[in-house]
This record gives sequence, structure tokens and C-alpha cells, in this order.
Amino acid sequence: MSRLTVLIVDDEPPARRKIRRLLEAHPEVEVVGEAGDGAEALDQIAALAPELVFLDVQMPNLTGLELLETLPLDARPHIVFTTAYDTHAVAAFEQRALDYLLKPFERERFAESVRRALELHSRRDPRPNRFVERFLVRERDRLVPVSTQEVIRFAAAEKYVDIFTAAGVYLHRMTMNTLEAQLDPEHFLRIHRSHIVRVREVRELQAAAHGAYAVVLRDGTRLPVGRAYRRRCLERLGADAT
Repeated sequence: MSRLTVLIVDDEPPARRKIRRLLEAHPEVEVVGEAGDGAEALDQIAALAPELVFLDVQMPNLTGLELLETLPLDARPHIVFTTAYDTHAVAAFEQRALDYLLKPFERERFAESVRRALELHSRRDPRPNRFVERFLVRERDRLVPVSTQEVIRFAAAEKYVDIFTAAGVYLHRMTMNTLEAQLDPEHFLRIHRSHIVRVREVRELQAAAHGAYAVVLRDGTRLPVGRAYRRRCLERLGADAT
């Protein structure tokens, strides 16, 4: 049986070091990464696909519970919450958390969580490949869910992406590579290192000078096709664009 892959998420480095140290006693486990806040954890989960996440509840940018709500239920890793507060326990188990560890937790209590995860890991089927169904974006002082069904296109904005919908534009912390891996290629197409579009929103593919191309969307937006993405765009849009 392959080793259980683990991601450690906590905004306090000493807490992450403690969990990593406790995991050293379990050779069946492999730590594949760490994250210091919820937004970074989303990127790591998408990129690394860990099977178990030790997740702090109170973190900047995105709490552990908010993070969990953005992940499709049937594509989530097992979650063990680690927190100094017991007030979130009910909400955690409503979100089907595997366990809820109160800090400071002892070695034996921690080992119990690991054993529980290993037992599930030993008997479960491989997880199906699933794609993200919604994003939880910050709008002023609140978090708003945005369904992928509403999205027209995405554009890179340094360490963030702009999510364009008919209702408005939302800024979301994620890299384009991580985003591309989360999107269903049946519905979305990357046309440039800075642009991903919904295929059904493409109105036409225009030829430009020197073999270049541009995509024109139904709302009139014109976007360049990157050289590295040209062949894929021609193959895909030649069949699907109208």
C-alpha cells in the first residue's frame, strides 16, 4: 500500500513543526507540503492532492472552515482540524471532518487521528478526478461563493486571478497553473499564459499578422492566443467555436 500523503496547514510555524515532528513516528505517512494560510492551502491541495490535511481553524485570509466549504464534498482529502478553541467542533463535524484536535494535543491523541486516517486509506478506492465547482471570493468584508457555471473567463493578476462573470469581476488568490488544474477541460480552455476562457463563450477565432490568433468572446472581449497554446486552441475551437 502506498504511503498516506499529508499536508500541514497552520499560520504558526511552531505548530507546523510540532505536527511534522509527531508524524515522524508514523512511517506509513509522507508529508508532501505545508501552508501558512487558507489561500495558500487551496493552492497546495490543488497542486499536491494530499490524502490527509491537518488544518488549523483560525487563519488569515481564509479560515479552515471556509476553505473546506470551497472543496467539493466527494473530492476532499480527509481533514483533521487542529485548534485552540472547541467552539467550532460542531461545524467541523457537520463538514465531515475526520477528527478535531484541541491544542495543545498529546502524542497519543494525535496518533489516534493518524491511525483513523490510515485505516480509511487502507480500504478506500482511488479518488475520482474531480474539478472545482465554485470559488469562495472576498467581497469587501464578506466571502461570496462564485459558481464555475457563472464564469466567462479568468485573467492573471500577479499572484491572483480575476474571475469575470456577468455579475462582476472578482479577485481570487490563486496561480493560473493551479487554476487550470482545477477546471474541467470540457468547459474551459487556456489560450494564453494569462487567459483561460469558457469554451461556450467564444464567438470566433481571428487570424492576425505573422501567424498569430486572437479569441473574440460573445461579449466582444478580444484576447490574444499565446504561441505555446496556439495548436491546442486551433484543434479545440475549430470544432467547438461558433
